[in-house]
Amino acid sequence: MAVIKCTECNGAVSTLASACPHCGAPVSQAKTPQQPLPPMEHEDLLRLFVGKNYEYYAAKWKLVEQRSERAEKWFGKDSWNWAAFFIGFNWTAYRGMYDYSSILIFFLVIHLVLALWTRGSDEFNVVHVILAFIYGVRGNSRYKLHVEKKVKEITSSGASAEAIRMRIAQEGGTNLGAAAGFTAVMIILMMLIGAFGK
Repeated sequence: MAVIKCTECNGAVSTLASACPHCGAPVSQAKTPQQPLPPMEHEDLLRLFVGKNYEYYAAKWKLVEQRSERAEKWFGKDSWNWAAFFIGFNWTAYRGMYDYSSILIFFLVIHLVLALWTRGSDEFNVVHVILAFIYGVRGNSRYKLHVEKKVKEITSSGASAEAIRMRIAQEGGTNLGAAAGFTAVMIILMMLIGAFGK
């Protein structure tokens, strides 16, 4: 049995009572206070945001944290990501990093403009290889920064633990629709580059 407040008179009412003994209002109108959910550990929030591939990314992030000072001088806070290297454009959109996908769209638009202006030039393809390499090397560290930033932003909102969990689950994970949309834009831009670059 719990004691709650009556919604009409704020008097103390047992949850077993059918009506408030002070004013006669039905107890069904009185609301049971919502118990706060226990706070989640930071890693649990990261796991909830990342989704099913959390173990893969956690292992990559942990590997970087365990690097010696000497290795960190050479490699920094980075580890290799094949998906980011081969399909960085799609991977960043799929993982919800729309700002990084937009950077690639920007470079494709620049490439299109230069292809129109110069009537095709192979040196611009070197830019794509360089970008792919950068995305491959920096993908995991950029994704960790993205996840940490979003989790911090959501948890500092002052919402209840349940609302925080719901929002993290909603904003995290993957977005196949965004990946498909960005891919469609990329294909159109590549076709235009191919058509006007000759």
